[in-house]
Amino acid sequence: MDTPEETGRTHKPVPIPKRLRFDRRLGSQTLQPDERAKHAFYVQKVSNPSIMSTILDILTPDDIRMLIEIEDEHTRCGGFQRLFPSHNSRHYLKYFETPRYYNLLAVDWIEKYGQRSQQGLALLRLLTAQKIHLQNPTENSKFKWSAPDPFRAMSASPQKRTRAAPCVPESASHSSLSRTPPVVAVESS
Repeated sequence: MDTPEETGRTHKPVPIPKRLRFDRRLGSQTLQPDERAKHAFYVQKVSNPSIMSTILDILTPDDIRMLIEIEDEHTRCGGFQRLFPSHNSRHYLKYFETPRYYNLLAVDWIEKYGQRSQQGLALLRLLTAQKIHLQNPTENSKFKWSAPDPFRAMSASPQKRTRAAPCVPESASHSSLSRTPPVVAVESS
């Protein structure tokens, strides 16, 4: 066997294109204070359906990273069927020892976008194009979480109370959503 010295060839590392390099911002992230507060808030309010219905209203960078991971895992499932989270997972949350924020987030995401996965994926594409998922802490105040205002929710009449759609950057055009309709506010039930 010829050695590199004998053949005159030396091993030169091939440069890896930038688009294929691991982005360290996706690695171990520390939660920002607003993200920690959101986690604690929803874990404590798990028995209140009206509060839980707001978990997707403001998606933090951490939420977006987790939802990307959930959707990525789902695309790799092959011929297997996802058992959790699924469209009927809310029923099984009571069997967990303690409620976990990411389980709650995943269940709400699947309930909202499970049957409309293209719309959910379009939203994630839009947010990743804005690089919101890479911000730690977020530079955009639309993606900083704060507790829902109980006075605003109580003062709204039941007919006019709406649940806000997840934040979509104003700069996003409807054509960038491909064939999916724009995300709008939905009447809460």
